Amino acid sequence: QTTTAKDCNQSGQALDSALAFLGATRICPRGEADDRVGLEEGVDPWKAAMWPALEKALSEPAKSASKGEDEMKELLVLYGSQTGNSAELAKMLSGECPSHGIKSKCMAMAETRVEKALVPGTVCVMVVSSTGDGEPP
Repeated sequence: QTTTAKDCNQSGQALDSALAFLGATRICPRGEADDRVGLEEGVDPWKAAMWPALEKALSEPAKSASKGEDEMKELLVLYGSQTGNSAELAKMLSGECPSHGIKSKCMAMAETRVEKALVPGTVCVMVVSSTGDGEPP
């Protein structure tokens, strides 16, 4: 098996394309990283662009269906991970949310239902990794 930069981000690229096909709106550029050269080189610039975009996307209050009151939207942070890199990054991002005034919920993609995660108006960060020759976790 070989791992190239193209392979490392194949799952994220496929997920991004599928979400765009379904009508999702990307709020900031997709981040890509390569563990062979250090995740920070790809992740840190992406996070710098992501936080202002998330703050803006989450700033419009959501109506509580049960109370008819405005409430702050919650960020959904989902991860797909086999080796643990994506899980670690997703949990780190979720842990940084309070310092940006953001409520978040972090969970594995396998632990959530698509119907719940892809509801219109949901703000979601998806962190996925590829293994081997680009297979999804």
